[in-house]
Amino acid sequence: CIQMKSIAQSLKMYKIDKSVYPTTEEGLKLLKDKKYFEDDKMPKDSWKNEFIYTNTDEKFDMISFGADQKEGGDDIYYSKCLDEK
Repeated sequence: CIQMKSIAQSLKMYKIDKSVYPTTEEGLKLLKDKKYFEDDKMPKDSWKNEFIYTNTDEKFDMISFGADQKEGGDDIYYSKCLDEK
């Protein structure tokens, strides 16, 4: 969740600059291309996989499929990370 929260900060900065979040199609690659990440590298989850980003116009979510790398397994959702204190 820590990595996702860091990416969320970049997404929020992008929204401040552009008034919208990137579309699902543009995804996190747009943030990389526009240099919103400190090291200009696409962030990866703990298992070296890219996060899956979705945008529903008003909000966004990110998913890591976790250690099993399969949808529906031990998936980690950014929206659920927000509930953690």
